[in-house]
Amino acid sequence: MALVKAFQLGTDDDSADATLLARNRFFASAILTAPVLALAMTADLLPSLSLRETLGPWWSICLGIPAFVVAFGPARILLARGARSVLARRLNMFSLLAFGILASLGASAWSTLFPSRVPEALLHHGQVPLYFEAAAVIATLALFGQWLEARSTHATSDALRAVLALAPNSVGVLSKDNQETPMAMRDVAVGMRFRVRPGDRIALDGIVAAGESAVDESMLTGEPRALRRSIGDAVIGGSLNIEGTLVITATATGNDGFLAGIAKSVSRAQSSRTPAQDLADSLSAIFVPIVLVIACASALAWILFGELHAWENALSAFIAVLVVACPCALGLATPMAVTVAAGCAARDGVLFRDVGVMERLARSDLFVFDKTGTLSDGHPSIASIALETGFVDAEVLQLAASAEIGSAHPCARSLVRYARARQIDLVCATAFESVAGRGVRALVSGKQVVVGNRTLAQIALHRPLQEIAGTGAFVVIDGALAATIRFQDAPVADADRALGTLHRGGIRTMLATGDNASGAAAFLRAAGIENNAIEVHASLLPQEKAALISELRHQGRVVTFIGDGVNDTPALLVADVGISVEGASDAAAAASSIQLLRRDVMLVLRARAIAQTLSSTIRQNLALAFGYNLIAIPIAAGALYPVLHRMTDPMLAAVAMSVSSFLVIANSLRQQRTHRSLGSV
Repeated sequence: MALVKAFQLGTDDDSADATLLARNRFFASAILTAPVLALAMTADLLPSLSLRETLGPWWSICLGIPAFVVAFGPARILLARGARSVLARRLNMFSLLAFGILASLGASAWSTLFPSRVPEALLHHGQVPLYFEAAAVIATLALFGQWLEARSTHATSDALRAVLALAPNSVGVLSKDNQETPMAMRDVAVGMRFRVRPGDRIALDGIVAAGESAVDESMLTGEPRALRRSIGDAVIGGSLNIEGTLVITATATGNDGFLAGIAKSVSRAQSSRTPAQDLADSLSAIFVPIVLVIACASALAWILFGELHAWENALSAFIAVLVVACPCALGLATPMAVTVAAGCAARDGVLFRDVGVMERLARSDLFVFDKTGTLSDGHPSIASIALETGFVDAEVLQLAASAEIGSAHPCARSLVRYARARQIDLVCATAFESVAGRGVRALVSGKQVVVGNRTLAQIALHRPLQEIAGTGAFVVIDGALAATIRFQDAPVADADRALGTLHRGGIRTMLATGDNASGAAAFLRAAGIENNAIEVHASLLPQEKAALISELRHQGRVVTFIGDGVNDTPALLVADVGISVEGASDAAAAASSIQLLRRDVMLVLRARAIAQTLSSTIRQNLALAFGYNLIAIPIAAGALYPVLHRMTDPMLAAVAMSVSSFLVIANSLRQQRTHRSLGSV
């Protein structure tokens, strides 16, 4: 069953519409079924009233007309889906429901229209058996189950809807002469400018074109404090403008911005499939024909070997087996668990691309971390610049920073910021070349400038160099070593706690970094990370990181890689699970299968806890669904008749079917309580 529809900004909430429709179908069916059930129960429980004899032929009409209206009115969706499954030769839960309802109605209609042709063996106390109330109750309970499923799905997406509701419906778009015109958000195109006043929410992702203000992004990123945003800064759609007026140039539309990305990611995860779900569907395809055989076999057994009311018991057994074995719980086992887990993950700032990655993350036994921007805050600062003889500080800094303008590496950006803070004018570089994992080459003011690690500098100098103690870069100008720059990068909060938790849990952890060994060791000491808590692989190029991941997977490890930079993209792609953190490059975000909406390393543990809970819940749901049927089918076929001296009423079978679905839904919703009890992991 399709339990989830994609959320689209600016449209009505489809899940709310589906819930309302399912509720209306159930109530309409229940209103029609109530008098039918009341009449049937009165006749069974109070035979002294002799209602059946009093009403005569009107008895069947009073029961039959509402039952047929229920079946071909509110419950026609069940019959339609059952018919489609038969025509497509893909029998499922709706096949069994349709067979059960139609068998009840068909047998009852035949007995009503042609009472003289009813075999004497089917008569009970001289009267033909009728199952109109059974057909109506079965249909009503099935619709009740559909309503429960729709309500549960709608409830699990509350957090997501709360995020989507942050976007305003209209935007004050500015013309070239700064005239403001209200416009529906769905009509705003990239490049348009719009004004945001104090206290308003920013409608779309964009760049500040004018003004300065404090912006609260906590609902979206988890950042607890307001952030200053001024000209040139990026802002997120849905964040709150606190004090100043901003003019923003839209960089995304309502359907491809930050909020829409969250919605699409969650929807994609909810609608994707897992190996467990594929197995359940395969088993269902086998299970339904087996149930049909069991139903026919039990009916035949009663006809051949039953004594008292054999034909009546045979029909009851046939209908009860079909209804009680309806694998709706099996169909719900995975989608319901996934829907709940995706909602919990989105609320916590974790976006899963698909369900398969959740299962792989739950099984992951090796976590490999990048350093810069992942375990560190991604904003390295200049610790020192050691000039070589004959070079001037300002000139070297100008040439090096000008060469680095085109680089996206955090150290390069740090060098550019440092030069600008020193009020050094940067110039345009030509012949720019970025050497992945090593540095840059460029022509600046007629001079050949190389800024990079020891390997790149040695190539430019044609001689060996000593390694820098810590994180650093060499500056080579026109073939001569000009300066050595050392960087310092602060570890993120809880880096030691996260790695320590994984280590104590028996999970192997690694640090894969392009920094040299001494720089990696110095960083771990600064972060307070114990040497035995993580293995270090230093001085790795991007392709070497990917090769390391591939080798680990070849050894049978299920590898999760966490990174954020362009140079991490190959490793993110080859890992079993690739996780990118908030602020990651576009390439890294696209290559990852999980995105963290906050730069919080503890979210890695949170994501793992959600994945493990989901994996466990799916297994429990499948066990509940199959175990329930293993017990219920023999009872429906008449296994307890020698003890109770009565058959299982088809209406009770319908109740049992609904109970199995309810158990699966309740067990899936239990994930929410589990995640709340985990706190911050």
